[in-house]
Amino acid sequence: MSTSGPARVPRIRLVEPDALSTRIRAIVERAVAAGMVARSAVAPAADLAASVATARGGVEHELGKASSRPRIRELCALLTELDEAQRTLEAHERSWEVRELGRIRTAVEELRGLDAAAVIAAAPRELCAYLDFGRAMVSSVEQSVWLPGRVHYDPELGAETTPLVAYIAEARIPLQHTMLETEVVRRQIATVVPDVRDEPGIFPEIVDAARTSAYITAPVSARGRAIGLFHVDRPRSGAPLEVRDRDRVAAFTSCFALVYEQAVLRHQLQAQRERAHDTFRRTEELLARIEEADLELRDAQRMTVAPEPATGDEGTVPPPSAIVDGLLTAREREVVALMATGATNLEIGKRLVISEGTVKCHVGHILGKLRAPSRAAAIAKYARITQRHHAA
Repeated sequence: MSTSGPARVPRIRLVEPDALSTRIRAIVERAVAAGMVARSAVAPAADLAASVATARGGVEHELGKASSRPRIRELCALLTELDEAQRTLEAHERSWEVRELGRIRTAVEELRGLDAAAVIAAAPRELCAYLDFGRAMVSSVEQSVWLPGRVHYDPELGAETTPLVAYIAEARIPLQHTMLETEVVRRQIATVVPDVRDEPGIFPEIVDAARTSAYITAPVSARGRAIGLFHVDRPRSGAPLEVRDRDRVAAFTSCFALVYEQAVLRHQLQAQRERAHDTFRRTEELLARIEEADLELRDAQRMTVAPEPATGDEGTVPPPSAIVDGLLTAREREVVALMATGATNLEIGKRLVISEGTVKCHVGHILGKLRAPSRAAAIAKYARITQRHHAA
């Protein structure tokens, strides 16, 4: 478990514009005052669209019963205002949805290109920064066990969050069939809990540690199963958690799952590339050894059929060329001779029609046999030996 600091961008309260809300409520109140709709039937203040729809239905009902022209004109005028209010709300809702999709996209873009661990670490921070939440926690789900993970929170919420951080440090929560999170994992559907007192399926220990009164939880699904959970809330803000907040979190977690899978696949591909590279390197070394053994065998065959060289007095030191011939194979002598001209491994490979990797293997063997610490030292030692040979 780990925590992170404050969000990088200011939060924005997602409420209806005051002027629009006031105007629409005034229209609805007129319908209630005129007795066209019961006040008890009007939706709570948070749901303007439902209130307008209810008021519109009441006006249409009254219009069907009206007989006097003044009453009909009054009802038609009110119905026209309600229709306009409904269209305005629908346009505002579409504008809000477009704006929120843009914010979700921006939050997800912050995660692209990161490795899998960094994606998990950054996700709660970006969720708070762009989607207007005070706290966010990401957890993993492994074999029906809920493992709370990283928490991000507004720095003003440090006091409220300290018990939560302490609780989840070692928490392993079995997903019992009566728990809300169990249902979220099973059905892979996000859920909003407007009031924890009304939800019997909450996990009381973590709710008490978080000191939260309402929260949203959404699954992280990959390859047809839930592999994690997000939990978010808004302590102290006073803004209620609504269905559309749930939908925003669900959209973010769906995008998060894709980005996380991409990060995991990139890691797996990189590991495969490294294994393939290591296999190719070992194969080139093996081919170089085979080629070296073949050349040594040919040298040995030539020595068995060649006449014995004339020997000098006992104790005579062999010529320098014999020292090189005794240490290096024919191919290694070709390689070191080209090294002495300043040729690179690639150039040597082209001259001898062998791969650059094979040349590297030969160079390594030459350094070992000449007991040279570097390429330059091997070339210098080879030059001294051949110079003594020519001087002799």
